Amino acid sequence: MLLEHFGFQASEIHYGEMNSDGRIVVPAIVAGAAVRLLLNTHQRLDLSIDLGYAVSQSWPYERRGDHWGTAPVAGAAALGRSRAHDKVVVFGTEADRDRVYSTVGSLGVLFVNQAVLGIDPVDVAVGLSDQLDLGKAPQAGAIRIALLDTALDRIPVTLDLADEGAPDDRPRFIVHTALPQSVISRQYTERAWRGRWARRRARRAAERSRKVGVRLRLPGGLSLGQEMRVVESVTPSYVGELGTHVDGCLGLDFLYRWMPVIDFPRSTLWLLPLDADVQDGNR
Repeated sequence: MLLEHFGFQASEIHYGEMNSDGRIVVPAIVAGAAVRLLLNTHQRLDLSIDLGYAVSQSWPYERRGDHWGTAPVAGAAALGRSRAHDKVVVFGTEADRDRVYSTVGSLGVLFVNQAVLGIDPVDVAVGLSDQLDLGKAPQAGAIRIALLDTALDRIPVTLDLADEGAPDDRPRFIVHTALPQSVISRQYTERAWRGRWARRRARRAAERSRKVGVRLRLPGGLSLGQEMRVVESVTPSYVGELGTHVDGCLGLDFLYRWMPVIDFPRSTLWLLPLDADVQDGNR
């Protein structure tokens, strides 16, 4: 068990399921019913429920916008934690009223952000610890990346990395644990690849395949290539504003090269090696 190897106690480890696209689903109790929730650090909320599930449970809901509203809910629990709030955000348009999925909602960053969150993609387990401090004895080959100071209480988990194609421009990324493929904004590619011909090549490549290759520089000198899907812009999910620009999202194709551990109290993302190949950046 990787999580135990890196210091999580048995009582802090919770087993889930993995969708075919790599996303982690965890069991939960919402309003007394056993359900499945998606782990999503791109979501700035603590918990959201799909509108179709809220309707299926006959919860009254108050529409706050085209895509979201609120509904009363009598508590929720997941990953060894409980939520006592009497309202929950519901997400979906009116066209979604009759759609109920196998996962009925998402756990967001505010549900886990006072602890250390670890994801073991091998055994499909999630660790959530109030005690663990990986910085006391860093594992061999571990990569430590600082989170942005503004990331803890109001916005998704966000960090800066360097791009070899733009040494003076540090792209800002959201760590997105519910996104199978990493994305980068078209605005960033236009800004980073300076010069008319460089921009033209980047634009043509993006228009042909909607993908570009980026060379990311991680702390400690590790450089690795990452293919990213080009999107027009990147915004935090559901409600609220991020308060700062974001250039892309690091999805599961990036994160699962290692075992990702987000240490919220110490504003740190740890990438812990799964094996020797990963330490050398070969995956």
